[in-house]
Amino acid sequence: MTFRDGLRRAWTAGLIAWSVVATLASAQDLEAPELLSRMNAAMRDLDYHGALIYQHGSRIDSLRLFHMGGENERERLVSLSGPRNEIIRAGNTVTCIQGTRVPTVFPSARQQLLPLLPDTRDERYRLSYATRLAGTDRVAGYEARIVEIVPRDGYRYGYRLWIERDSSALLRAAMVGSDQRLLEQFMFVNLTLGAPSAADLLPSRPIDQATTPADEPMLRDGGRWQLGDLPAGFTLSGRRRPADGGPDAEHLVISDGLVSVSVYVERRTGDSPETDVAMSRGVLSVYTRIVEPWRITALGNAPKETIEKIALSVASVASPR
Repeated sequence: MTFRDGLRRAWTAGLIAWSVVATLASAQDLEAPELLSRMNAAMRDLDYHGALIYQHGSRIDSLRLFHMGGENERERLVSLSGPRNEIIRAGNTVTCIQGTRVPTVFPSARQQLLPLLPDTRDERYRLSYATRLAGTDRVAGYEARIVEIVPRDGYRYGYRLWIERDSSALLRAAMVGSDQRLLEQFMFVNLTLGAPSAADLLPSRPIDQATTPADEPMLRDGGRWQLGDLPAGFTLSGRRRPADGGPDAEHLVISDGLVSVSVYVERRTGDSPETDVAMSRGVLSVYTRIVEPWRITALGNAPKETIEKIALSVASVASPR
């Protein structure tokens, strides 16, 4: 075999190897979003119940979740450590019971009760995040496949998700920073795939005297506030009138398809800060900006730079009255 023949064979072998790797990577790119889609469907349609731990900030809470899936989805989340609290959801109606306080009912809540469950049904998220398979693991006695949702820039956090191999149930989830450090996570320590009892889905005490906060009506016009230079991928997804913010207050919701940020614009009160203030607690960031006579507050589960940039993008379309 001549040197030229050897070089040609080596080049051909390298090309084949590269093709195999590229094909596998492409298959993984296609498989990860499909796993996320199956996970979201499973967590709504399956019946399951189990105990989990939830680590956020410096706290670790023990919780128990009961879930009945299907068309009439119902679930109940109960604290097992600290003050006795519970949250009950029936469809889009959520009832919160905190200790001995009067229960509160929210009639238009759409989010599921399991913490850190990303809703990937809005495919806009693919513009700002990549998805990939990241190996296998074992959680609560089940075999799991790990899927990572990786931000394409520094304006958002990522997710690491442990998805049960057969049922596609979410067994564990973590929100991670750009350095891959776990910022917040939950994990089932035991999980039963099967229907909970009817009693497990009921509140522990009567809720007939529950209070209902005033609803935030949608603003049909353009409002008085506009958004300028938002972080890439974020767009305005809703505009409401805060129930207790005064007649000219606004609540803007900005989303990248996976994460939502709320911006409240209200007239200043006596307890408002004199200057801009930034705060962070775990994955939650808050930025308050003073633009006389207004107070603009942005908050959401995103890096502080993101929340600050969103707050600074808010401008009035008319001069303040």
